[in-house]
Order: sequence, then structure tokens, then C-alpha cells
Amino acid sequence: MQSPETLRTIRMEPRLCRYLIFAFLVLFSHTSYAQCGDMEYINWMSELVQRKKEKLGGLAEQIPTSLAVAQAALETGYGESYSAKKRKNHFGLRAGGKYIVFSSSKESVEKYLETLSEKHYYKRMQTMLKKGETSPFKLLKALAPVYAEDGNYVSKVSALIESCDLRSFDLAKTS
Repeated sequence: MQSPETLRTIRMEPRLCRYLIFAFLVLFSHTSYAQCGDMEYINWMSELVQRKKEKLGGLAEQIPTSLAVAQAALETGYGESYSAKKRKNHFGLRAGGKYIVFSSSKESVEKYLETLSEKHYYKRMQTMLKKGETSPFKLLKALAPVYAEDGNYVSKVSALIESCDLRSFDLAKTS
């Protein structure tokens, strides 16, 4: 027969185990999207975004490249998703509830920039751009409630911008 003290220790052990599992899952889920992935995709996408911004001009040109690249990387798993490979859709863009199929990745980037800079439902972000806002983090907070379904979208995109040092693409343009 076991003493009451031994029984108390045994009862606490499952609780401690559950706590440790919970802490591990929270820690793991938080860092899984915060680690920078495929830099080849990031560099390729940043070039596409920069070229299309210059072509379109206006508000599209003011959208931070870091924001666009982080969104593309998150939406497609660094270009590895079915949507990126088969639909050439790097931003999860939809029309009529269905994902848009593009003929090229360039077309996808152009549609993304046009959508953010022209569609009325992104008015809050557009107003911020017109007033000279350049922070991808502030613009993301204005964009996410309309753009994203994931409640953690802001933190995920922000983490990618930070961990991949994507602000360097914005700073390179202003230098």
C-alpha cells in the first residue's frame, strides 16, 4: 500500500505532464510560422512585387514590399502550395467565393496590388497610404480584418516580416 504522500505525487504527475505538453504546443505553434523559410522564394517574390509596383505606380507603389512578400510566403508556404503551383495564385485571392486562377505569377502579384490600392473595402489602408504611412505592421492591422479569415493573421505575417528581415526590401527602395 502506498502512503498518502506518494499518492499525491502520482496525482500531480499527470497534471504536470499535461501542463508541459500544453506549454510545448503553445511554444511550437508560435514559432513554426516565425521561422524564415525559403529565401529563394522570398527574393524571387520581392523582385516580382517591386517590378509590378513600379509599373502600376500610385498607391500600389506605396504598399510595402515586405508586406506583400510576407503575405505571399504565408499564403502559399513559400510557393509550395497547390494554389501557387497550379493556380499561380500567391495571395489567396478569390472572386465569387472561388480561388482565382492566373496565367502567371506576375498576373497574381499585379491583381493583389491593384486590389489593395483600388477596391473600396481596403479604404482604411488606402487612406493610411495616402497620408504617408509606411509601416507594414500598421498597414497590416488595417488590412487584416478585411483580407484574412485567420484570427492570428497579423501575428503570423508580422513574425515573417521580422524573422526574414523583409523590411530590408522596403528600406532598399527608399535609400
